[in-house]
Amino acid sequence: MYSIKLEGAEELRRRMTHIKGGFAKVIREALKLAALHVEAEAKRQVSLGGREHLKVGTGGRLRDSLTTQIMAGGLTAYVGTNLVYARIHEYGGVIKPKKPGGFLVFRVETMQNIGQYRSSRRKDTTMSNVIFAKKVTMPARPYLGPSMAIQRPNVERTFERRIRELLDGR
Repeated sequence: MYSIKLEGAEELRRRMTHIKGGFAKVIREALKLAALHVEAEAKRQVSLGGREHLKVGTGGRLRDSLTTQIMAGGLTAYVGTNLVYARIHEYGGVIKPKKPGGFLVFRVETMQNIGQYRSSRRKDTTMSNVIFAKKVTMPARPYLGPSMAIQRPNVERTFERRIRELLDGR
C-alpha cells in the first residue's frame, strides 16, 4: 500500500474552522483528484509502454480494471484492481500448483504461431508450446508504486493548490 501523509493537517483544520465549506470538503476533493492522477498514471504504465511487458497476454484487462475508490468519510483513497494476478505483477513471487505434486500447465505463444492461431481461429494443439512446471518464479513488474512516485509532485501540488484556494476564499 502507498500513502501520502499530510503534515500539519490538524493545526490547519483548527485555523480554518471559520471558512465556509470546511477543511474536510477541500481535502476530500483534492484527495479524489490526486487519486485519479495516480490511477491515470498506473494505466499509462501498464499500457503505453511504461511497462510494456504487462501488456503481453492481458488484453488490456489489467489496465481496464484499475479504479479509484474513495472510502467512507472521504479521507482515504485506494487505487488498485480486483484481478487476482495483479499482485504478482506488482510484487513478483512464486506460483505453485494448487494440488501438491501437481503441475502448472500453460501455453507459451511464439510470434510464429500467434499469427497462425489468429488467422485460423483454432487452437494449435502441438505440444511444443505447452509448458509443464512445478513452479514459476515471476519477477516484480511494478506499475502502482512507480505511478505513485511519478505522480507525487502532482498530488502535492493538488493539495497545496486546493488549500491555498480555500484560504484565499476562492
